[in-house]
Amino acid sequence: YRLEQRLPKTIFTRCQRSFVVNLACVQEISGNSLFLTDGTEISLGRGNKASVLEDYRRFCRLRYGE
Repeated sequence: YRLEQRLPKTIFTRCQRSFVVNLACVQEISGNSLFLTDGTEISLGRGNKASVLEDYRRFCRLRYGE
């Protein structure tokens, strides 16, 4: 928890209780899964899906513009 608090909120998000991900490494969000660029699939926590999608949209707007 302390480490998560020190990470930049614009780049990192919690996708479930055990995982904090770097949004720059997200390749796709599909259904209830998050796919990383290295092929890793992480299931989204039920309560986290909406916030992860919003964080990813915000990250993409910052990174790629609108």
